[in-house]
Amino acid sequence: MDAGSGERSRHYEGWPVVAACAIAVFFVSIFFLTFPVFLKPLTNEFSWSREAISAAYAAMTLASALSAPAIGFLVDRWGPRRICAGCLTLAGCAFASLGMLPNRLWLWYATFALIGAASAGTSSVVYSRVICSWFDVMLIGFGTGGEIDVVPYLLSRYFGLPALSTLFGIAWLAFGLAGAVGPIALGRAHDATGSCEVVLVSMAVGTLAIAALLLSLPSCHRRAGAESADPV
Repeated sequence: MDAGSGERSRHYEGWPVVAACAIAVFFVSIFFLTFPVFLKPLTNEFSWSREAISAAYAAMTLASALSAPAIGFLVDRWGPRRICAGCLTLAGCAFASLGMLPNRLWLWYATFALIGAASAGTSSVVYSRVICSWFDVMLIGFGTGGEIDVVPYLLSRYFGLPALSTLFGIAWLAFGLAGAVGPIALGRAHDATGSCEVVLVSMAVGTLAIAALLLSLPSCHRRAGAESADPV
């Protein structure tokens, strides 16, 4: 069935796929979105600086970024099912082990790096390919933040589906590199001045600049490679 022919029907087979992907992205996001909750308790418990603790988050995002291009290539070659199952199991076991780790920073860094590497295989890098195969996508934006998921939407329009996960993996590398730098900068600013205001304002200005760049993109096609695609 063509992706765009029946997606408006509530009986369309792609809707259960959307639900499964949204739930999966929600759970894998827990690894990243709950980290700030534990920042202050870890500082009090182990007497670590905020910069030192934030470096664990940086290790996680950096590992996720570095593994994303390879994960994307494997998904394009083998499909998402096997990649998701293995990576989700590995990430869950690593996350569960955090409660048993001793007071050793390097162990925290190594474990968070493992979580990050595995989570790339259960992230939007994988699920965007699945959704784009069923829908003409901006539905994946409901599973996680639109600031990330507008990228596979645009990639599918500009370049089509055959190498979508590989291309998104490369884009995810850029996300991860920036995500690794940001927490360390915030932690260092807080340790030095007691406030993150300067860094946050700088990030806000950068976000506005990026939004302007996105708006300057040229028109793309609904399905790259289609014989008669209408411009968006």
